[in-house]
Amino acid sequence: MTDVSPCDDAVQHAIRVIENAVGDPRRGLPLEVFLLFTRLLPLFTVDVWLQDEQERVLLTWREDEWFGRGWHVPGGALRLRETVAERLRTCAREELGAEIACEESPFALLEEIQPEGTDRTHNVAAAFRCRLLTGPDPARGWDPQQGPPRPGQWAWHRRCPDDLLPVHRVYERFFPRGGAGAEQST
Repeated sequence: MTDVSPCDDAVQHAIRVIENAVGDPRRGLPLEVFLLFTRLLPLFTVDVWLQDEQERVLLTWREDEWFGRGWHVPGGALRLRETVAERLRTCAREELGAEIACEESPFALLEEIQPEGTDRTHNVAAAFRCRLLTGPDPARGWDPQQGPPRPGQWAWHRRCPDDLLPVHRVYERFFPRGGAGAEQST
């Protein structure tokens, strides 16, 4: 660490106020506090890379103000005192309605820095190869005949989709080449 002078009273007071407002950080942070930390530090996330025997990749659709609209690799930010394995399983349950098992070590460590913006602009992701123990929730599967995907829907992809979120373009090299793109969620 760089040599820094002691915090002044105003900073110490602000820290106490934030700590009191947060409560137990293992349950996640209030959005405003989370965004504050993403303006100060890189965000460490873990991602669930699911590929079936046909080499298709399972993605979910996301729409939000930070990353926009598109397909993404399921995953999330590690919480305080939460193990990587716990976060991976929680993400699979929340985003896919599925149970998974993952390799112990990541197959890739990926970094993405956005030159513009203030919130969530520096992400470091550990990507883990996982396998489904239970199928994803069929009710959340995307059916192309029902219109464009909606937030939270999943689909298998034979190749990297054109509308993969820019923040997840770092995964492009891991997708199989060729193929027909997204498929119905069967």
